[in-house]
Amino acid sequence: RRRSGYQYRHGTLPHPRPTNSPMVADRPRSEQFYAWTPYNSNLDNPVVNTDPDGDFCVPCLTAIGGGLLKAGEEMGGQLLANGGDMSKVDWIDVGVEGFNGMVKGSGVGLVFSGATETIGTGVKATFDYTSEKGHENYFNGKKSGESVIYDAAADVLDGKATDYVGSKIVKASDKAVTQAGKNVKQANKDLGKAQRSYNKATDGGKNLNVPSAGVKNILLNQAQKKAIIAKTTQKGVQQNHTLIKSPAGNVAKTAIENKTTGYVKEKMGIGVD
Repeated sequence: RRRSGYQYRHGTLPHPRPTNSPMVADRPRSEQFYAWTPYNSNLDNPVVNTDPDGDFCVPCLTAIGGGLLKAGEEMGGQLLANGGDMSKVDWIDVGVEGFNGMVKGSGVGLVFSGATETIGTGVKATFDYTSEKGHENYFNGKKSGESVIYDAAADVLDGKATDYVGSKIVKASDKAVTQAGKNVKQANKDLGKAQRSYNKATDGGKNLNVPSAGVKNILLNQAQKKAIIAKTTQKGVQQNHTLIKSPAGNVAKTAIENKTTGYVKEKMGIGVD
């Protein structure tokens, strides 16, 4: 049976045998990888995704991980926005975001994941469920058409706005990390220069009676302090950068979106009896 380049590249090469033909049987689960290009290996991450016997469902694990991550971000954002009240968490939104995360995590491609996000926006706008108020949706009359339209529009527009602002923050953080690295490099260079000057003037600290010893020692201490400050600043900048690009940053983004939507609806009287 002829085999495509995809099958050879994705670990579906048959198990070898000590005869003229290398083909005995296809490796299992190869059908789960048809969405991936034949020019990648191990879902584009051969270091993390290793599967020597071809019997490991990598997309299943990445899908589960993506689902849990996105659901957690959505729930965390809602709790941050409502003051930590679990009874006000909209579990429909959590479920939709979790499903979208699973779709993206499985690696099915941008087209399909985009379609699920579009459908998900409609589902989140039409249906709400909290333990405080139960089911509220357009079909049982507990959610007005006006509220559905606003929620759908707000989901898209708030998302675009926070994504734009977030991208600006990330870029600024990237620049700050780069600059902090340059500052550390320069501070270390100045420290090395001050240390060599001090060693030359005092014979490596052995002769402190020379006239310039006091000045050289002051300059060395200043250079050491600048190097410490630069390194400490770099550490703080890197920690902030990590936080901004972490799931915690997405939780804050979700909280801002929820706060904004709720505030505008309240001021405009949308969904208020």
